Amino acid sequence: MTERFSESQFYRDRVQQRRKATKAVAFIERGKWAGIPEKHLRIKQDEFRKLLYDNFYGGAKQTKELVEYVYVHPENICNTSFITIDGGDVPSRKKAGYTLMFRIILCNKWGYHVQCSHLLSLFQAGFAKDLERAETIKDLQKYDVLFISEINQKIVDSRAMIGSYFDEILDTRADRGKVTIISFASPISQSSRLGAEFGDYLDRLSSAEKSCEDILRIRVRKTDA
Repeated sequence: MTERFSESQFYRDRVQQRRKATKAVAFIERGKWAGIPEKHLRIKQDEFRKLLYDNFYGGAKQTKELVEYVYVHPENICNTSFITIDGGDVPSRKKAGYTLMFRIILCNKWGYHVQCSHLLSLFQAGFAKDLERAETIKDLQKYDVLFISEINQKIVDSRAMIGSYFDEILDTRADRGKVTIISFASPISQSSRLGAEFGDYLDRLSSAEKSCEDILRIRVRKTDA
């Protein structure tokens, strides 16, 4: 009897292990589909911890608490409308964004990464691109988590209506409870806010220096990509 029970338990454990492995592979594929590079799909907790700038959070203890918040209870950040990233350099900001997006994907979500420069080229295109632009905006509104990387004030054509396009995307996403991760090329501060040409949402997010009810702030330092 004991032998039969042990054998039965063994097979149940094997089935459970296979299910976990299948699920892990499925999430890895979701991450790849979202645009996360292979090397950023398995960022460990300690590696993410080293990305963060301790002084911004008040010290190593507070930084550790944030990391545990992201890794142990990723479902919590699914309830945050916006996650903004600044500091460091392009590789460290993107690495943080990819890490956060994948933690949310692990909560059985779908994500997508898009470069700000790609969006700007589309938003600033002529009327011939209207249909493509409208379809892109509609697509970006539906993902559970969207990562827009490297918002950069220097590459804006002030004659374009990009602010209204960004507002259309971000307003709908916030209303639907979707998470939007945004990395900024310049430090987030009142003195470097983007301005009205980027729309109400990005103007506000670019000047929100601390976390609040609907914004989680991430500041990184330069590190190996």
